[in-house]
Amino acid sequence: MAKVKGFSLVELMIVLAVVAILAAIAYPMYQSYILRSACDSGKAGLLQADALMNQLYMQYGVYNNADIKDNKLPGMGYIPVDGSSTKADFTIAVSPLEAKKYTITATVTSYGRLRRFSGSTLTIDQSGARGGSIGGINVWTNGCSALK
Repeated sequence: MAKVKGFSLVELMIVLAVVAILAAIAYPMYQSYILRSACDSGKAGLLQADALMNQLYMQYGVYNNADIKDNKLPGMGYIPVDGSSTKADFTIAVSPLEAKKYTITATVTSYGRLRRFSGSTLTIDQSGARGGSIGGINVWTNGCSALK
């Protein structure tokens, strides 16, 4: 009698069950990671804009100078400030722009990784005061890992 080679149906079902369990654990963790990274990039964009504003203040002695056009900052790097990218998680704007004060607002877009929180805002002003929330969660104090 020849020896049969291959897998039995029971062995195949066990492997499928193990893969399904691993996928059920890994996918929610991946989704959580995506939300945290998008949130952190928005916070980093705000802090980058704040640093640019302070650099402009050191250079000109005022916040409202010729380098800022239409309430948008130059040199923002990887964060689109005008919403021109259809993959941007945030748009960033500066207002009201006065000689000695400003507020920078990052607004969640409707097409980025945080789209279900569309319209949520994070802010930072000239004194470093941070405000706003994403999905009702203050990510400045609770951290982005609180997003679900």
